[in-house]
Amino acid sequence: MAFLTIASSASYAQKPSLLSLRSTCAAVKSLSRGGASCGSAHKCGLGCACGSFSPSSEALSSPKALFLGKNSLSSRRVVNGMFRKTGPSRVCEESRHGNFDQQIRMETVKVGEAFAPLEEMPEIQWTTGTVVENTEIADGLHQISYSLTVDKFNDGRNFLHSTPGQYVQIKVGDEKPGFFAIASPPFQMSTLDGDADGNCSFTWEFLVKRNDGLAGQLCDMKKGDEVDITNPRGNGFPIGKVAWIFKYKTVLLFATGSGIAPIRSLIEADGLGSMDLFMRQDVRLYYGCKTPAKMAYKDRFEAWTEAGVKKIVPVISQSEGVEWDGQTGYIQEAFKKDGVTNPAETCAVICGVKGMATDITQILTDMGVSKDAILFNF
Repeated sequence: MAFLTIASSASYAQKPSLLSLRSTCAAVKSLSRGGASCGSAHKCGLGCACGSFSPSSEALSSPKALFLGKNSLSSRRVVNGMFRKTGPSRVCEESRHGNFDQQIRMETVKVGEAFAPLEEMPEIQWTTGTVVENTEIADGLHQISYSLTVDKFNDGRNFLHSTPGQYVQIKVGDEKPGFFAIASPPFQMSTLDGDADGNCSFTWEFLVKRNDGLAGQLCDMKKGDEVDITNPRGNGFPIGKVAWIFKYKTVLLFATGSGIAPIRSLIEADGLGSMDLFMRQDVRLYYGCKTPAKMAYKDRFEAWTEAGVKKIVPVISQSEGVEWDGQTGYIQEAFKKDGVTNPAETCAVICGVKGMATDITQILTDMGVSKDAILFNF
């Protein structure tokens, strides 16, 4: 059985990663050459912050096992991503250089558990959200931003948005709350400055589809209006299952309608919650709407391409009488045309109407993609 070593620092408020992506890439090259060292001894096998590794004798030398990603709960970080043949929990000596100038407790877990929530979901907690932006960015779809202020040290952990696909409850007064996925990317509370009392403010963005109920009320609100909003709920997309960038080289993203909101969170995640899409070989987004007017985030497509999405396939299902030079029909059909090259190296993230999700899952499994590599946020 192979094991993965992760590090957990004494506090939860850490920077998004202990090794920068650039350093990690250098580490891959270093290890493949036999593990060059910057000269600092690491008896525990931790990589140097400069990007070189001095692996312990237990570490396997295969670079394909390196670096599974950066996100997890409780600020647990994959530091070196190397497989070990053995390895009970241990305490490494305090490193005296780079980002490791602290004592780090090493834990060894089975592969696949590195990104699993290590603690129970925090209890539901309500606070006030103040509207800072409310813009209709597509027909019937509003981008609404709420500013929240919480006690960074007492409540910050509970309000940590750690994984794309998480949601919150929002309510107005004593009315029944609704459930809304967070559209903005995750971030670390440690990056926020607090005031003298330890309070810090941050903003969450949502894509709200207008209806005759609560969502309609939210869409009608003005800047400065207030709602009640909870801390993030759910585990989001279980991206730890497909975090191996050297195994899952193809990432397929599927969204319909307002289901693009949590997919946006995933694409734009940088650090906490990131899938490192730009390090994958083939990343595609299939995004379906009824008409072009109902397609949100068109203005973000270029930025998503820069973030690593190699191909964006917008599809509309109601093309009669509209000007449209893209694909028509459903994203199921558009995807079938493209298919996959290597099912064993393919994973997928799906968010949208049930019929689409069911169809895409069946198509993927028929092509040979493992069900364990098909992710949902519910």
